[in-house]
Amino acid sequence: MKGTYRELPEHPHVALRHALLDAGRTHPAPPFSPLRGRAADPTATAEAVLHEHLTPYGVAVADLDRPMANAELVEFGSVLGVPQPERSPDVGARVEEGVILNLVSGPTVIRDPAGQPFAANALSLHTESSGASVPAQPRYIVLMCVSPGSTGRTAQTVVVPMSGAYEALSRRTRDILTHLRYDLPGEAPAVLRRVGDRPVFAIRDFMDTPMPWTFDGKMDRPAAVDDALRELYAAIYGARAFGFTWTRGRLVVIDNTVHFHGRTRAVGAAEATARHLKRLRIAGGNVR
Repeated sequence: MKGTYRELPEHPHVALRHALLDAGRTHPAPPFSPLRGRAADPTATAEAVLHEHLTPYGVAVADLDRPMANAELVEFGSVLGVPQPERSPDVGARVEEGVILNLVSGPTVIRDPAGQPFAANALSLHTESSGASVPAQPRYIVLMCVSPGSTGRTAQTVVVPMSGAYEALSRRTRDILTHLRYDLPGEAPAVLRRVGDRPVFAIRDFMDTPMPWTFDGKMDRPAAVDDALRELYAAIYGARAFGFTWTRGRLVVIDNTVHFHGRTRAVGAAEATARHLKRLRIAGGNVR
């Protein structure tokens, strides 16, 4: 069975998304202290991040004495797994060393999810490369701050634990999501799968962009799939969220199989200096 999900303004998650990402809220940091690290010692910093934060929490934050140079950042990522090439032609001019993407926020509001990382508006919650096959999806997202920008209140990177969203779902919705995937060429994974004893999602909030889907289980009516997606999005935006405020040299690592992530909208005057993060996507992974 195939269909297309379309968001409507009255769907419950729309108001929840606004409250989480657009209403100017500052979200609390995760319940652990940032690590300290030296940019000139990326291997030791990565090992500390891996064992002290990523293993127990699925997310990590380290405050460095300065932003890492590109070679240092690649070395850091190589301790965690294998840095993935940035092959999209849409971002070619923003890529360095083949694997580092420069995320520089602009003054424009962009509704297309593909352009949101470079825009002034919020970045809707998602898992990275959610339409790619499981082996092609990154395990970790590494973000490093070159400049936090100079808004009245800089945008936070937000993470939402998958476990919290999963617990809020009905059993029927969980079952539907295990048979649901994007209607794309290739091997798009199920929206919900199990990795060991953990629920793992592969989903993006496309907002008002339609999302074609395909369902490979038994279903009496297509509307049940749309109901399940609405319940999922409401669970994601209604779950407890944590936020990271950026400072120069701060490094955040997100386990793409443990948390959804996104970004709040900056609040205040237009940026005199754009926020600049560098991103690495890491395949494989050396934990769990």
